[in-house]
Amino acid sequence: MLPGGDRNHKFRVDHQHQIKLLRAQIVMYPDYPQKGVLFRDMSPLLEDAEMLSMLMEVWSQRFMDWKVDVVVGIESRGLALACGLALKLKAGYLAMRKQHKLPGAVYRASYQKEYGPDVLELSQSHLLAGKKTLIVDDLIATGGTFQAAVQLVEEARGEVVCVTSVLDVAELDFTQEISVPSFVLLK
Repeated sequence: MLPGGDRNHKFRVDHQHQIKLLRAQIVMYPDYPQKGVLFRDMSPLLEDAEMLSMLMEVWSQRFMDWKVDVVVGIESRGLALACGLALKLKAGYLAMRKQHKLPGAVYRASYQKEYGPDVLELSQSHLLAGKKTLIVDDLIATGGTFQAAVQLVEEARGEVVCVTSVLDVAELDFTQEISVPSFVLLK
């Protein structure tokens, strides 16, 4: 949760109509990819130009006054979403990729996600020292991916101001502690 819960509440009240329209685009698939999992598919939201534009407009409003320098996207859907937010926030953009997809020296962090272990990497050529950084992904489940991403940005000496996603897996309730503020748009 971001500091200042009242501001989050006000944001949700101010944008409740758009948030309701955006949330209605999410399709739920029970027992996918395995029994007991409720899969949230945001593809319909992303493939509709009007809805995608509304998503970027509303989401960026939450961070407009933060003076973010760089928006970091987590592979895979977080890459495109972060690029859209970076444009709206007039910030730079960086890609955080899965293991062995970046050339040269990388910062590397292993983490546990809901389906097993994984690895994220960030190129060491990125100059993040002192830059206010917003980390973006499509969905937060256990929090492991975001915590690994925070670790990588901090290794690159960036200042993580927030991690943010479109959706969360409410039943998991971020089982791993995230060391920075977090914001889920369609909570």
